[in-house]
Amino acid sequence: MDSKRFDRLTRSLAAGSSRRSVLGTVLAAAGAALFPRSGRAACIPPGEACRIGDDCCDGFTCFEAVCDCPSGYFDADGRCDPPTRGDPECLTEGGGCSSNADCCIDDGLTCQEGVCLPAITVEVGCSEIGGPCGVDLVCCGSPATTCPSSGICACAKPLILDRTGLTCVATCSYPDEPCTDDSPCCEGAGTCLHGLCRCPDDLRPCGATCVDPTVRYRRDPKNCGARGAPCRDDEIFCEGVCVATEALSSDPDHCGDCCTACHPEDICCDGTCGQPFSSHVLGNVCCESVQICAPGDGTEICCAAGEVCHNGGCCRQEKVCGETCCGQGTTCQCGECVPELRTCEGDGDCCGQRCVDGVCCPGRSICVDEAGAEFCCGVDQQCGPVAGTCESAVPADTVPPIRTPRA
Repeated sequence: MDSKRFDRLTRSLAAGSSRRSVLGTVLAAAGAALFPRSGRAACIPPGEACRIGDDCCDGFTCFEAVCDCPSGYFDADGRCDPPTRGDPECLTEGGGCSSNADCCIDDGLTCQEGVCLPAITVEVGCSEIGGPCGVDLVCCGSPATTCPSSGICACAKPLILDRTGLTCVATCSYPDEPCTDDSPCCEGAGTCLHGLCRCPDDLRPCGATCVDPTVRYRRDPKNCGARGAPCRDDEIFCEGVCVATEALSSDPDHCGDCCTACHPEDICCDGTCGQPFSSHVLGNVCCESVQICAPGDGTEICCAAGEVCHNGGCCRQEKVCGETCCGQGTTCQCGECVPELRTCEGDGDCCGQRCVDGVCCPGRSICVDEAGAEFCCGVDQQCGPVAGTCESAVPADTVPPIRTPRA
């Protein structure tokens, strides 16, 4: 029996699991030893590694990458046998199921690929996370979500929002990370010892889990994950998986290197895990430190390219005018935001700008016609794609991505 299955068995015993639940764990482990997996098997034996969609033997389900019987219920032949609809006891999260009726719907669970998991559904007449809520407008996904005094739908503590911005997830710790009652060790991340998640002696930490370095095809880059499957020159060998080198800058499962995994609430930005900025238009995005602006209300916004943080807001560089950010239809000339360009007789009248066509002309508005002569397009205008033409220089009206730094 491998260490992961043994840990699961001991946890089941410690938690006072039912006889059927403990029997299920023992049978799953025994199945792994008696029925080794092979490429010719029609189904994957209990206890063996699997992926969602794989066919597990004896009614077992691919749960957390292992053919398991999460419900702990078995029939007389030892097959995983989830309760029928008539069973008075609904299944909690992780329980094996055949339909939504098997799961504890009142707890927000539905049957997803044979396992009871938190519902991810589109509800009518409710407000999504980040949307307004109150007496007449509830939050979608309750009880995982809540409507706090701010009137904005949020995740119910201790749940947090994952990187998709749509789902509330429980926090847990990866190998070698601090662990507490509020953030226990994740499944497969070892045991909490003296405040840290520790892998068993025969395993080693890699990303979110403890891995077995002796597993076949996990040690040789020429046989990566399978016999005769070498990694390419532009890939790195990572515990039986070939990862594109360029992906290390953005892959949350291999962020910066093979064995650095971001938590579900973070994204990978330039090889570093961090809290994303979000907007309805762009979704979750990374933001360079020079683009981050703090309005002073406890949030941070990400300014777009060509913008600077000015008095707690994002302002296009050419619109900065002393302590003011000039609005649309105005431009900064000699320290004032003006709707019309100042008249001039020479560059000396323009406070650093050039005098073109008898007006002080902003740099990007100075263009040339087909004969090569300069002319000025005007306020909020720039040179067009064809000589002698102008076009609008007003960017699309978008809301900058925002984040609320975690405490």
